[in-house]
Amino acid sequence: NYVRILRIQNEGTKDVPGSGPAGDSKMPIPDLDPAKDYRLVFMGHGTDLEGRLYELPDVTTPIAVVKGNTAGDAIILNSGRCGLLGFGSSTSFGVDVTFDNYYAAVDCPSTLYADNFNDGNDTTPPPAWTHYDPIGGLTAPPATYTFPDGNSYRIIAPQAQAPDAGPARAASTRPDLNFTDFFLSVDVLAWDNTTRQAFGVLARAGDIGLGTTTGYLFSYELGSGTLPDTTGGGTDISYITSEAANGVTYPAGQNRSVHFVPGNKYRLTFAGLGTAFTGRVYDITDSMNPTLLLTTLGTDDKYAAGKVGLLAASQGNLSAHGDATFDNFYADIAEPTLSFDGSSGTAVISWPGNLTCIWVLESSATVGSGAVWTEVPTTTGGINSKVVYDPATHLNTYTAATPMDSTGNTYYRLRKL
Repeated sequence: NYVRILRIQNEGTKDVPGSGPAGDSKMPIPDLDPAKDYRLVFMGHGTDLEGRLYELPDVTTPIAVVKGNTAGDAIILNSGRCGLLGFGSSTSFGVDVTFDNYYAAVDCPSTLYADNFNDGNDTTPPPAWTHYDPIGGLTAPPATYTFPDGNSYRIIAPQAQAPDAGPARAASTRPDLNFTDFFLSVDVLAWDNTTRQAFGVLARAGDIGLGTTTGYLFSYELGSGTLPDTTGGGTDISYITSEAANGVTYPAGQNRSVHFVPGNKYRLTFAGLGTAFTGRVYDITDSMNPTLLLTTLGTDDKYAAGKVGLLAASQGNLSAHGDATFDNFYADIAEPTLSFDGSSGTAVISWPGNLTCIWVLESSATVGSGAVWTEVPTTTGGINSKVVYDPATHLNTYTAATPMDSTGNTYYRLRKL
């Protein structure tokens, strides 16, 4: 058994150069169970091709990935029809296969998972963000959703004004994104530093409504001292039940204190893998040199899947409100980040193999202006000088062909196609 990318010509087939053991796009896989259901995903961008196999109901972690690149082929097919096909391995065999849930698009779905708000709205591209304003118009004025300078996203939750209304709160969620494992990232550009509030990113949100919302929240909360806040602040990973937030289980002695300085810019990232959660805070005031300020870890098993979004809420009293300005929202199944291992003397670079789109590894001898980035080969050389997917770790891995001390500096980056 294997998964394989083939080029069809005059009804014949030809192997495409790829990440398989023989240098083609033929990847051996374990025997499949006819009693189970599987999903095939096929993506192409230019000459880069990628095929994935999932065992349902898990649609986040492939059991096999095969990569191909037709750049060196004598014939390159640039466009054409798409569809479904079954064929026998010889004239002795017929075909019997049942398909379901066919989907096709010009680009991978993750193009819908990013929004920089540079269009000055939260309605395009569709579907529009869904506003969550449970007490607006009831015990508080309606929440507002605006776009400062036409390129960012400000959420204001006015004062609650009634003791039994709970805190002022407003959120915006993506109706199209329902994640189990997830990675979320958003930039925080500004916030009201004179009100007792918290703001952050929502994940696995469900039953969204007054008194019913569930999910997880990674948030920054202003310090508890005198306002405006000059020294305090910290992060929380919370589980939400019936709109009430409670802390998840944290490692003993974990520090969650960090201070946001008005005028600086920060990035919040929130990742969930099963019952384990990781929240990080970066100072991105110098966008070329982001600084990791804090990592927060937590565990909880209450919610397995749900929507994602952004939230601002008051903390502690009726005179407070929520007011935060966000930018560059991004969501995917995993974090598009590189890991490096040089313990063998040779560079070994790895990254998640279940990212929604095709991501390619590129290398350069320099960084910054004038750097020339070249895609690392998917298809050429031996098994240790191309990109391969390991189903045990769910990682794509590239092992450089030469030891690190035999060449000058080499820099690596990921790029989404």
